[in-house]
Amino acid sequence: MVDKDYKFTVFPTDLKPFGVVGKENLDVIRLTYDFSCYLESGETVQQVEFPTISVAPAGTNRSNWRQDYPIDCCPAGTTADDLYPLRVVSEAITNVGKSVEIRVNTGTPEFTYALSFVIVASTTRRRKQVDTLIRIEKPLNLTMVGPGDLDPDVVAPIIINGSTALPMGFDGLVVLQNTSNTSGIVITMPPNPVLGQMLEFIDALGKDQLYPVTFRGDGDVPIDSDGRLTFVSSINYDALRWKWMGSNWHLMSFRFTFLA
Repeated sequence: MVDKDYKFTVFPTDLKPFGVVGKENLDVIRLTYDFSCYLESGETVQQVEFPTISVAPAGTNRSNWRQDYPIDCCPAGTTADDLYPLRVVSEAITNVGKSVEIRVNTGTPEFTYALSFVIVASTTRRRKQVDTLIRIEKPLNLTMVGPGDLDPDVVAPIIINGSTALPMGFDGLVVLQNTSNTSGIVITMPPNPVLGQMLEFIDALGKDQLYPVTFRGDGDVPIDSDGRLTFVSSINYDALRWKWMGSNWHLMSFRFTFLA
């Protein structure tokens, strides 16, 4: 799979969508949004909400670059089906809380999609909606299309070093490598979880006691059945397992310290 980078700087006055981003069906592209010019001094992105994708309506206004690029929701003169919907495969808060990184996969050739999400600032609690137009190219080789699921049964671990909002549908291992000795790390559980969805966490470098990690549910759903909205990991080399029970995230394993 091809991994492409597109980088955008977000200003408080930005209202028009970013893009148009070009993408092949089989590409996995990485979109990075720098909020340094939006956030106030010392502020970070606290959480990412509502990462959604929809087919852009015909006649969507162009953004401020690639002005002459045609924007149509689907191939001209057709009523083609969206056979390979564009998907968000991961989302993360990066760059010490100043940036958001979103990866997307698949997409039906000749369709244009609107990717939208909202960030919440940590101190002021301001919210900023960001929209990006993504155009799927018509393949030169017509056999080079597919749904994008290479091996849905194998989920690669997510390695993080700071506050992170886990992607929707993630069911796997989160490895914290706090190499920069970052304080105030917040891990937000995946949005829209399904019954039985599970994730595991491990403090790989043994930093949790000095730099505790807070777990919170997306949309402030409860952590365990006692109504708590957060859980703090403060034990070095902590290893936790969480399971979605239908109305709350449940801690399945005891916290413990490795005896090395």
